[in-house]
Amino acid sequence: MLYKGGSGVYIEKGMLPEEERDSMTYSFALQMDDKVIDTIYLPMYIAGNIASVDRPIPLEADPAKSTAKAAVHYELLPGAIKANAFVANFPVVVKRTPDLKEQEVRLYLHMGANQYFSMDLKYIYDVNNYDYSPDYVIRINDILKKPYGWEGDDSYMASFFGSYSAAKYKFIIKATGKPNWPDSSPGKDIMYGYYIQVYDALQAYEKLHGAMYDENGEKVQLPQR
Repeated sequence: MLYKGGSGVYIEKGMLPEEERDSMTYSFALQMDDKVIDTIYLPMYIAGNIASVDRPIPLEADPAKSTAKAAVHYELLPGAIKANAFVANFPVVVKRTPDLKEQEVRLYLHMGANQYFSMDLKYIYDVNNYDYSPDYVIRINDILKKPYGWEGDDSYMASFFGSYSAAKYKFIIKATGKPNWPDSSPGKDIMYGYYIQVYDALQAYEKLHGAMYDENGEKVQLPQR
């Protein structure tokens, strides 16, 4: 990646999963019930030269667009590019509140400018000019949503995990450590690896506790593969 213009800092969206390049969803419903606060780290890179001093990152919320409330749903912690560094992680704290069970809130983030970063950036990919968007959206909720990749009996998630239930989905997330699933299959080999993780975890659970039942009273089980 080449650039022209002054010094700048930007969210390195290429370091994020493809489905999170422009926005992401954080759901407390995918976490343990006692988890009331968490921190999201956004990868930051500089354009231009390193500096001999720490440089604050001018990432800020856009209150006109955001429905998330500062100090209630989120907190932006101080973030900086350290002296002689060109990368950093910017911390965004998200908070669990009762209203998130009823509605999702959105935090619109915008990269501003300060005395260290002028932000007049222009990025060039091959022969095509591309104006970098300094904006990013974090959606926050406490609602367990069925992944789009689980829609329909012939979906890739149904193929590997069977019928959907919230209890099964939470167990899959816990077994795989993967809270976000893409709309389309990442590949049969990758999915089979996830299937084995869930299968082994379910076998271990049943040895200790007996059968697992979901919110509908149905036994949680996986298709034979």
